[in-house]
Amino acid sequence: MPENPLVRRPDLLGIYLNDHLVGANAGVDLARRIAAGPAGRLDRRALGGIADQIAQDRRSLLDAMSALDLPVNRVKAAVGWLGEKIGRLKPNGRLIHRSPLSDLVELEAMHLGVLGKAAGWRVLRDLAGRDARLNAAEFDRLLDRAHAQADILEAQRRHAAGYAFDEPDSGIGTRAFEASEPPADDTTATGRGGAERVFHYSRLLKVVIDVPAADHAVTADFWQDALGQPLTGLYEDHPEYRGGQVPGQDLTLLVQRLGTGAARVHLDLHTDDLDAEVERLEQLGATRGEKVQRWWVMRDPAGLPFCVLPSPSGTLNDGNAARWD
Repeated sequence: MPENPLVRRPDLLGIYLNDHLVGANAGVDLARRIAAGPAGRLDRRALGGIADQIAQDRRSLLDAMSALDLPVNRVKAAVGWLGEKIGRLKPNGRLIHRSPLSDLVELEAMHLGVLGKAAGWRVLRDLAGRDARLNAAEFDRLLDRAHAQADILEAQRRHAAGYAFDEPDSGIGTRAFEASEPPADDTTATGRGGAERVFHYSRLLKVVIDVPAADHAVTADFWQDALGQPLTGLYEDHPEYRGGQVPGQDLTLLVQRLGTGAARVHLDLHTDDLDAEVERLEQLGATRGEKVQRWWVMRDPAGLPFCVLPSPSGTLNDGNAARWD
């Protein structure tokens, strides 16, 4: 324990982190339940990848509490577990069969939970800047992962809203995401016969409008009105962005406030293998610019900039991305 501990009220920090742990426990159960739901309407493989990540995030929270010598409140954890089980009894308009509304309600709860988790990571990231017991880089990584989880959950939430309110309730799921379910003989992440995987995925996920600071608000307001879609501050730790989903598209539009430079538009590609994707793009004629944090800024053959960013493992698949062998 440091001679002059940064946290002068560890009792309050302990309460705060135990509250987040209750949320993490509920989040793991909820994520696994959503991922195990009926195939067809949602990308259950991507949601399964998020469920695995949320379990890892809970472990990271426990590690942080241990590093700060903050005990787990077992009573609070048990009460939270009971509350989550009782919450499952909500019928959402159906008593026997699962309601089409259940996916939407559960995805909204998951999305809010991930945003709350990101807020907790930001608190710990700020503490890590002044307390050597915490690893600041680890919380930067966890924040990036939370943002990626939120993007995927929001896209799935929009799909769930579409079929909950727009499709006839026939009791039979559509096959909108059938391609994301691999055939029994498909090559998985470990390949046939246990061999190492030799393919990766990538996809266009974001369109980013970069503008000088003086034009940021008016540009974001313009595109908000042009698209009929609110563009809000998606990332509390990155106030330079305003954005939202493009209506009718599985794309996010961001308006980024630049420190310097002229207005421009660039694209963000996401991939589950950053090195392999950058090499593939180089073979097509792109050039590397600079690596910023965990992503690469590149230029296409005409010299236009774009970014290649890592996506959490398991979130890209045959149903939502291009596969490169």
